Amino acid sequence: MTLLSQLRDRLVPPPMRPVPAFMTDFLSAWGFRAVCIAFRNGIFDSLNVSPKTPAVLAEETGIHPGGMALLLDALNCLGYVREQHGRYENTAMTSRLRETVKLGVPYFEKIVFRDWEHLESQLRDGRGVRPVWFGGDWKIFQNGMVSLAQMNIDEVLRRVKINRSARRLLDLGGGHGLYSIAFCRRYRRLGAVVFDVPQVEKIVTTTVAEHGMQDRVKFRAGDFFTDELDPADVVLLFNIIHSKSEAENLELMRRVYETVEPGGTVVLLDQFPSPKLGKVGYTYGSLMALSMFSAAGQRTYQGDEVRNWFTKVGLTDTRFVPIRSAPGNALVIARKRG
Repeated sequence: MTLLSQLRDRLVPPPMRPVPAFMTDFLSAWGFRAVCIAFRNGIFDSLNVSPKTPAVLAEETGIHPGGMALLLDALNCLGYVREQHGRYENTAMTSRLRETVKLGVPYFEKIVFRDWEHLESQLRDGRGVRPVWFGGDWKIFQNGMVSLAQMNIDEVLRRVKINRSARRLLDLGGGHGLYSIAFCRRYRRLGAVVFDVPQVEKIVTTTVAEHGMQDRVKFRAGDFFTDELDPADVVLLFNIIHSKSEAENLELMRRVYETVEPGGTVVLLDQFPSPKLGKVGYTYGSLMALSMFSAAGQRTYQGDEVRNWFTKVGLTDTRFVPIRSAPGNALVIARKRG
């Protein structure tokens, strides 16, 4: 939690104090831009090596010394760096955050500053206006997904218990493949198929090779609405439903039910605009709904909607499991009766 969010929690109890509430939102937008600039210019990476003066950082990055001093002062106020005797160093928060967030910064900036540029006209029209999914920026998109996965993957593994007899995992829309790799490492007899669009094959195979998992994690290109799905003991549906209509999601659940083996497990991960996820999580899920409306003309769904889809197709024992390490995210876990 940044200093701005802490400040808002202390000073702006809802529904009172509207002016401070508005100003903290305004400052948050400013702060996000400043933090992204610091990530993109390697400032946090440099400070991770050793504390430095603004002049040294300016020389390393090519940023004007006066501008660097102003940027560092802002980052200090935001809680990302601290100053001692004219030298700056990362805070503990930044040291933990650096490797998780850095790769996804272009994706996060793209959503806020490029994709939402047309949000007002999209809201007036009632539909998204861009004809190409993510503008064709597949590498940027997948890097963003990697960054998000790194935030929650450890907790996902703790929360999802797979039967030790399971041998086959199907990761629908699995993209980078990190979840499949992690589950296969946790369950030594498990093999996985990452099923996604052809555009991400190189990204997946490269990631799998970097982790030395080529013998257990395979890629298959296709369309999970039209192509035959591989039978599996475990099916992952991570970050899919918010880009699909309700009718498409119900059809997808039917196809998943048909492919998962009796006694198997279905695990869905997504963002939910739910009060059950706390104030920050609820806000994230609601803003994510706006983002998906902008990107695909869709929205985020309630946990009860997912539960109803599972029930309609025959899945049972559905559980809604909040992911605390990534506010706004939750798992919906169900099984197919044996």
